[in-house]
Amino acid sequence: MFSVDEKGEWSVEKNLAGHSDYVRDVAWCPVISHSVYTIASCGMDQSVILWRCNENGEWTAKLLEKAEGSLWHVSWSMCGTILSVSGEDNKITLWKENIQGQWHKMDDNGKA
Repeated sequence: MFSVDEKGEWSVEKNLAGHSDYVRDVAWCPVISHSVYTIASCGMDQSVILWRCNENGEWTAKLLEKAEGSLWHVSWSMCGTILSVSGEDNKITLWKENIQGQWHKMDDNGKA
């Protein structure tokens, strides 16, 4: 995480360490819920990690998926309720969070 000061100079604010290989993509969730920020990241280590920052500025990591191959792209729906993940297998998986805060892979019928 980086921040920029009033002079336009950038500095490292927080290092989020969780991947064991190159990170290929990072996406901010477009919706901020109850002062909680969410970022999704994916990479060559076949992992999708969700990062959440609470109102105290503390970041936590949650491993969402360990795929069969490298993952290339993560993207949020406009309302921030669905996360899409794609990788070297040329498939897209969709993930949705339930009201209990658990993430589930959606099936071909759109059900989590």
